[in-house]
Amino acid sequence: MTRLSWAKRFALAVTACALAGSFAVPASASPSSKTILDEGHVDSPKVFWEKDSLTIKAEPHKQTPVPLENGLHWLHKAWDGEGKQYFYYKATDDAKYRFLGQPGDLLYWGAPINADGGSPTNLWIGYGADTDIPVDKFRDGIFQLELVDFQGPGKMEMFRDGEEDSPLERLLSSHDKDYRFLQLSAAAHTHINTTFSKPGSYQLTYRTTYRDADTGQFVDSKPQVMRWQVGGSNPSEAKLGDVLTTYNASKATGKTTSFKHDFAIAPSSEKDPMATLTFDTGDSKATGNVAFYIDGYYMAEAPLTNGKASWTEMIGSQDSKFQAVYVPNNDSTAPRWITAPLSYKLGAAKVSTTDSGEFLAPTNENVPAKNLEPMKVTSKKFTMSSKLDGENYVITATPEDENLEFGVQGGFGSSYSDALGNCPVNFTSTRSSRSTLLPKAFFEEECASGQGHWELTPATQYDAARATVKVDKAGEFNVNGTFADAKDSGSSKPPAGDKPTPGDQSTDPSKVAILNEPITIKSGHIDYGPILMPDGSLRMIVGDDSRTKETKSVLRETESVTLEATLAARARSQRNFGDASYNFLGGLGTPMYTLHQNQVPGLVWPGFSTERLPKDVFPKGTTLRLKATSVPDGAKAWAFTSGMSGLQTMLVDSTADSTEIKNDGPAHIHANWVFTKPGTYEFSIQASAEDKTGTTMTSEAGKIRIVVKDKTPGKIEQDKPAGQNPADPGKSTEKPAGSPAANGNSGAHQRAAGAAKTKPAVEQCIPTPIETEVAAPVAKAAGGSYTVPANTHVHPNWVFTKPGTYKVTLTQTAELKNGKRVQATGTLTFNVGGAGNADSGHFDIGSVLEGDNLLVKVKDDRTQPAKWVDPGTLTFGLGAASKTTAPAGIEFIAPKGSEIWMISSAAVNGVPWVGANTQHPSIVSGTTGAVTWSLSNITGPGQLVVFSSGNLGKIVGQRWFGGAAGATGKLPAGVQKKGDKFIKTVWVGKTPSGKDCQLSPEQIAKLKAEGKLVSSAQTKALSHTGATVATLAGVGAILLAVGAGLTLRKRRAQ
Repeated sequence: MTRLSWAKRFALAVTACALAGSFAVPASASPSSKTILDEGHVDSPKVFWEKDSLTIKAEPHKQTPVPLENGLHWLHKAWDGEGKQYFYYKATDDAKYRFLGQPGDLLYWGAPINADGGSPTNLWIGYGADTDIPVDKFRDGIFQLELVDFQGPGKMEMFRDGEEDSPLERLLSSHDKDYRFLQLSAAAHTHINTTFSKPGSYQLTYRTTYRDADTGQFVDSKPQVMRWQVGGSNPSEAKLGDVLTTYNASKATGKTTSFKHDFAIAPSSEKDPMATLTFDTGDSKATGNVAFYIDGYYMAEAPLTNGKASWTEMIGSQDSKFQAVYVPNNDSTAPRWITAPLSYKLGAAKVSTTDSGEFLAPTNENVPAKNLEPMKVTSKKFTMSSKLDGENYVITATPEDENLEFGVQGGFGSSYSDALGNCPVNFTSTRSSRSTLLPKAFFEEECASGQGHWELTPATQYDAARATVKVDKAGEFNVNGTFADAKDSGSSKPPAGDKPTPGDQSTDPSKVAILNEPITIKSGHIDYGPILMPDGSLRMIVGDDSRTKETKSVLRETESVTLEATLAARARSQRNFGDASYNFLGGLGTPMYTLHQNQVPGLVWPGFSTERLPKDVFPKGTTLRLKATSVPDGAKAWAFTSGMSGLQTMLVDSTADSTEIKNDGPAHIHANWVFTKPGTYEFSIQASAEDKTGTTMTSEAGKIRIVVKDKTPGKIEQDKPAGQNPADPGKSTEKPAGSPAANGNSGAHQRAAGAAKTKPAVEQCIPTPIETEVAAPVAKAAGGSYTVPANTHVHPNWVFTKPGTYKVTLTQTAELKNGKRVQATGTLTFNVGGAGNADSGHFDIGSVLEGDNLLVKVKDDRTQPAKWVDPGTLTFGLGAASKTTAPAGIEFIAPKGSEIWMISSAAVNGVPWVGANTQHPSIVSGTTGAVTWSLSNITGPGQLVVFSSGNLGKIVGQRWFGGAAGATGKLPAGVQKKGDKFIKTVWVGKTPSGKDCQLSPEQIAKLKAEGKLVSSAQTKALSHTGATVATLAGVGAILLAVGAGLTLRKRRAQ
């Protein structure tokens, strides 16, 4: 086939005026015959094998799949069961998220985990592959899903993320050509983060490719389009259909005398950061509908009410051009109208226009071309290395042939599957990106033991096959290797019959055989749930996608299935279910055998699914009841889901009489399964549901049987020393002989290879002061400082503890390009609890260079163009909208539950949104770019602290500065002057024998309450409390407006 060019875009010829003529419209509101995919579990794009070729479909709720191009994927505004949003994501200032945009940027977000709270209210989407794809016919047992074209108003990113300092894996990108293909195998299934920088209509074009295992022939499928509607109104309720056709057919004149055609955009009154678009005809008798567009793409539709139509939307953080297209009803008094475009950015002051306009040509800028056609390699040699560079290990895979691209999958561990489960290091080596970063801190705590294991798989475009890499010791290495030879039969040929079939075979379970042959399943995807039988009864079955025996998805009798998991015992620690909500598992140091809620290659992945019950028959959902019927002597078992704030939902508890899983709609759940001993565990599972006639139906109980085997008998993996029980700071987690010993490796938190049963008991962890002499200038520094990176716009959180007037003096320092350092001082005024002349809107504290003189300025975005003004001319008023209660995690300034006044890192209506800016042209051109802020002085009735939000679940990312009145010259925490020396005292954890250990959260809180400085290594686990995604329903969620909820407490590859 000919190469698909990313530069190829359709052009809109706009040749007529706004009120008449013919228009080429960029997008339509019409769902026509499309299947609307808007809530719950959807696998799309999902690859299937039909008519001896691959095809791509969308599969909703285990129902009949539809061809990809026949679906419309609607990612919309949504809130969980607690009223917290989970539809937008905030980019943090961590460098690993910089590909998403600038710190503070807001993006529409498809979450990798479904929101808790019953009914699935948004799209929970993932990609995957059907079970019966004959991968044995493909080279290396894989095929590729390739993104070959993209159209839309913004940028799209797909990525998998871990917690805290774990590595991030980018997957697909609309605007970065390094990320255009995924390598998959049969039964692949994963849910990841999907972000869009703007709402609106998108088209993503995918195809599949593989190499024939016998001949080496390159086979590509016909491209198929995946349609997204990001944000906007419900497409199933759209009235206009094809907007162009409907508009041209509508009336061009009207009898109204008050038609004013006013189009305005302003900050919304919603609690989340959104904008409201309003079209006003000026005639209350006018009727019809208005379509709203963003950068030339359809976004939403709203009917006229009393002559007006409005739509409120999270529009992202980028500048965009908006239009309103009014289509009158036949009986309307007003004529049709297309407005002139309005440029607007989230948080800006109201803008409006009464001018007419034309349809904007859709923008599609900076989408680079990517050649995905076959190529011959000139050399199959490669080098793979790992080198420590500062705080990161740089892991690089470089081919001798600079054109060769390949997937790198594996990590550090005792085996390939162990590495994927505990320390995955996965990336794609492309022509312009050959490396990935593994944070040193993550390596030391998760990866330091074991070996390195990787599979390097060339993209299907190349005539080379998979190579394996094994290194004997985790850490730094440098090895050479050679890709295997591969056949190449020549040019690409589209397979016969690759066109998607118009319909699919029914997946009605009543027509599918239920197998009862005994089987032991050791790896792969398994779901327990009910089906509706032909006689109208409910029956519990096992949905088996594991390919253990059959090479397709099958249903099995629950009694016939045994799940087997060979696991290493691992001690509970601060990093391994360390939150106090998991105290039911036992104290820190308690050994556990765990199957994690994210899929780990090589292990069985059991879940629950009610998706096979038709929603129209059971509109109120389903209840599953589970009960432990047999466990090994003295053993316990649980299954539960984890969220960013710890325990989310308990599904199975062997210590309770029974548990229930209630869902208002079709549900698909995967959980952490935790066992305290090896052995055989059995549980009963029963389903009940009320049909549409009000009759409650209950199935017979099925059986879940799981055999847990000990992978390393007599050994327990331990992330960190156990320390104390978080439930009782006065109670040691001391165990009899056979429990894990404290890690005595000073300065490093390595996972122990395993403590033998003859090791001594765990010692108590005791707070211990460590004194060091520090230099006088360091000791005398007051208030703290933060360096704002070059050409950056970022919004931190500003927290005040008492109402009143504060004067905050900042010193800014920059370096000119000639090497000269320049400084400036400016004072900001905040009227906390009162009003000023800057009570709402967007402001940036920044710098301006005049000659060699640096000036502190404030960029005031309330007018367009923005003005850079002297900080002395502004008083930021923090009124009632800024008042809230402190969440857990900011005890360094305010106890949990106490009153605070806050400027959030996310925009809040009625509160000035104050950020930091190094983007003034004089700073960009005249300095090295970065500007350091230091707190010089503060006056006021209370305390102030400024800090950035943490990464995906942490309240606090980095503390900038803070203090109270009279803080100038105050020695920092932990520093005292003794004679002519300055001594810094830091508190750490030590055992009586002098070994390093982890203090409990309660011990740390007590030390802090006494004004003592605790080591940052100790406080890391305490200072970042987890939470769900951002919302202003509670301040904890405000501070978490970084898109938290993307990751789980334990890092696992999905």
